[in-house]
Amino acid sequence: MNKEDRRISIKLNGQEQSYEEIQTDHHDNNEERTYNLTEEQLPTVDEQQNEQPDTPRTKIIDFGKKLNQRKKNRQPFWDDGNREKSPKLPYKRKKKKHRNHKRFSLQTLPVGLLVSVVSAIIVGLSFGFMVLTVFTNEPSQQDATLNGTSGALPVTSELSEVPTLQAEVIQGGAFSTSVKGNEIVTSLNQAGYPAVLTEGSDPVYMFIGLGQDREQATAISDYYKSQGQETYIKSFAVPATGANIESTEAVNFFVDGVAIWQELIALSVNGIAGNGSLINAENVQSLNEQHQHWQQTSAVFFESAGEQIEANAKPFTEAIATAVEQVSSYQQQGQASQMWGVQQSLLQAMLAYEALMDQLSVS
Repeated sequence: MNKEDRRISIKLNGQEQSYEEIQTDHHDNNEERTYNLTEEQLPTVDEQQNEQPDTPRTKIIDFGKKLNQRKKNRQPFWDDGNREKSPKLPYKRKKKKHRNHKRFSLQTLPVGLLVSVVSAIIVGLSFGFMVLTVFTNEPSQQDATLNGTSGALPVTSELSEVPTLQAEVIQGGAFSTSVKGNEIVTSLNQAGYPAVLTEGSDPVYMFIGLGQDREQATAISDYYKSQGQETYIKSFAVPATGANIESTEAVNFFVDGVAIWQELIALSVNGIAGNGSLINAENVQSLNEQHQHWQQTSAVFFESAGEQIEANAKPFTEAIATAVEQVSSYQQQGQASQMWGVQQSLLQAMLAYEALMDQLSVS
């Protein structure tokens, strides 16, 4: 092929441009061709602008100008004073008023919810008052009596009405009739343990001990369980409701008698389940003085009440007197059987008090 045939013509922007092929070495019949485009052949920006309008050309974009404009728009408007692209305040729309909204009212709440809230408040106040009472009161004399941590007898306050005689009793059995129960009571008494049968109840209950509270009664009950005796602790109370008691002498008789009965319970439990520290010379002397004062009060009451009331109250007064003598004997001799004897007398006094209240309610 001739050399002239190796020239290539290309039109660029409507002008014909010629390119000359430069021949290089041949390797393995493979030709390497390079095209050298001189600067004189490139059209300048002015030449493009001077072209005729009817001459077809390609639109040239000035990317430098675009880049400068974009950088300008990125700058904040307060840096160069350009406020064309400044941020606009958001359009504030007025909120529509809801005309159908309901105002809060207690009448709109369900009745069940109101009852639950009121009940929760009442329960919370009650529980708080109970906790406050428990943590602000001093330890009870009953706990001190059982553990032998105090050397003084419980202090009783004067009451303006007849008190309720109450205690926690240890039940040893229940019988359909008193015949079978009397046999067991007799055998327990002969062995030196207390036992009494209730009267007028169905079934007939056998009580074999008592305490001022559940803790003291449990101490007596645990001793019986260690001996193989089944027990059951229950509350026993004799209220004065319905009893015909109006005179001051009668009220004083029952108030003082119940107070001594309670003190004797504490002493007997301390002697049986404790170390007997409460049964000392000082407390025994105080007990005897209280009993003597009560005997005087009883005499005044019986004079105004009559012989019939005195006869009905005699089992109660005699049982109290026997228990006081047994405590005095224990303080001198220290025999455990005497404390069981106190428990026996106190159980008899409890049943006698119940019978006396029944008789006063009828008369």
